Amino acid sequence: IIPQVVDVIHADRKGTEKPITWPEKCPKCGGPVEKEESATSYNFICANTGVCPGQVAKRVEGFARRTRMDIDGLGREVAIQLVDSGLVKSVTDLYRLTKKQLLALEKFGDLKAQNLLDGIARSKDRGLARLLSALTIYSVGESMAEVLAEEFPSLDAIVAAKPEELARVKGFGPKRAQFVREFF
Repeated sequence: IIPQVVDVIHADRKGTEKPITWPEKCPKCGGPVEKEESATSYNFICANTGVCPGQVAKRVEGFARRTRMDIDGLGREVAIQLVDSGLVKSVTDLYRLTKKQLLALEKFGDLKAQNLLDGIARSKDRGLARLLSALTIYSVGESMAEVLAEEFPSLDAIVAAKPEELARVKGFGPKRAQFVREFF
């Protein structure tokens, strides 16, 4: 760090600052918290990736994004509500929702429930690349999902592919192929 920058940083301190204490347990599910580091920063995340309601709600919200499955009416608040109610424990549960279940939720009237169900039904025709992107497979974003979908014609073909076949996909390599294999 440049000495002048350090002086400015220290000049802003009042002496009443407190060190940040990261939680040892996830505030949402009580599961263990792990430190995740990148080249430039770090973060603490819940290790209960598959069952933590906070992570599931975030995954459902991301699944429904316009550039992924494009499910109208399924934003952050609805995703949280669906997960907190116990109706949705994974994205596949979205496709099992009924109007009766939705009408039992707060702030859900007939029109809102039907619009959400219609949006979910329309998402079934979004194509393989958008589905792969929506599944949030580590290291497989929207562009890599398109490349993978071009190489393999169906989800079944991807699931059946050997690691070395996945690794040969343009831009993949063994690491990304491993993430795909582990996901499925």
